[in-house]
Amino acid sequence: MKTTIAYSYVLSGLFSLAVGNPMPQADATFTPGVVADFTPGIVVAASKVDGAFNTATSAVAGAFNTATSKIDGAFDTATSKIDGAFDTATSKVNGAFDTATSKVDGAFDTATSKIVGAESTATSKVAGAFNTATSKVDGAFDTATSKIVGAESTATSKVAGAFNTATSKVDGAFDTATSKVDGAFNTATSAVGGAKPTGNAANNLGVMGMGGFVGVVVVVAMAV
Repeated sequence: MKTTIAYSYVLSGLFSLAVGNPMPQADATFTPGVVADFTPGIVVAASKVDGAFNTATSAVAGAFNTATSKIDGAFDTATSKIDGAFDTATSKVNGAFDTATSKVDGAFDTATSKIVGAESTATSKVAGAFNTATSKVDGAFDTATSKIVGAESTATSKVAGAFNTATSKVDGAFDTATSKVDGAFNTATSAVGGAKPTGNAANNLGVMGMGGFVGVVVVVAMAV
């Protein structure tokens, strides 16, 4: 009972001090001795309340600091792990990119080398084929030219030979005919000069002379 009254008095006094009102007086039923008996208990209770409050405050502050420290540590750990994972991923990506770039460059260089090689080979083959074809054409042209020149020379020689042969034959025949004409003419002249026939004899001689002349002309014509 005394404890309940004491706590009520303490709480009422604390409220009065908080709002600026004077400390309430003890109830008229209380005796001075009873109030005096409450004073040490009030002081002890107030001290315990302050101690408990300070303890609670200290515990809360400690728990807050501990929680903050743990949160900071966890945050730092998480940040470190994230940074490490990011660095690892970045390194892997860079490595993969470098590898891919190297492979692409290698493939490009290989393809370029093959293209250049194929181009050189094709150029060499085309040049070789062209030179071979040119050589064959030149050879065929030289052969044809040689054959044409040879045939022309042969034909010229044959024509010249035939012309010379024909000319020789014509000349021989002409000379023979001329000789025969000259002989016949001389014979006829001699016969005419040696005899002077009259009448039918003269006519016969004239016919004979004319017949001989015609015969000579026919021989010459046949020879030509």
